[in-house]
Amino acid sequence: MHPRRLLFLLLLVLPAATVAQTQNLYFAASADRQTFGVANSEFTTYVGALSIGYWVMAGVGVELEVGTGLSDDTINTLDLSVTSMLAVNLRLESPPLDDVSAYVLFGASAMALDSGFRDVANSSDDHAFTGIRGAIGLSLKLTPQLRLDGGFTRHQYDDEIGVNSFRFGVRWVMEPTGLGELQ
Repeated sequence: MHPRRLLFLLLLVLPAATVAQTQNLYFAASADRQTFGVANSEFTTYVGALSIGYWVMAGVGVELEVGTGLSDDTINTLDLSVTSMLAVNLRLESPPLDDVSAYVLFGASAMALDSGFRDVANSSDDHAFTGIRGAIGLSLKLTPQLRLDGGFTRHQYDDEIGVNSFRFGVRWVMEPTGLGELQ
């Protein structure tokens, strides 16, 4: 899926979320440590992301996520940085057991990368990838509205490009009695 198509989908879903009951909304901020291989080398970058989600029914939510690179990585003379990320996810979350819930995410994502060789003029090149995404993680309820999330994500952009990431974030639930709060 092309990044413009994901952005178009985001623009279609956002108005529906704003009209929806606020008790079903949640917001998240997260940081991902992403690792992926390029030319037999492993790059590690950090990405910050903001999400808005809506609980469709108990334990089932849809999310829109946008992110940008927080740091880049260099191996030998090749610099690599994530310039943007966009994702649309389906969240499935279990009822809490001692304030801990398990979740999985399924979705589509798009990522834009910038690469270039240090000290080589005009070597910068932009790359855009789209593909599928899956994640598994745990959520810890700190207060009725505040959750800590941690998990592992796999982005598969084509047969040869995949990104693994570890995520840590916080999630703010608008109304803790909404649909996302399974009992």
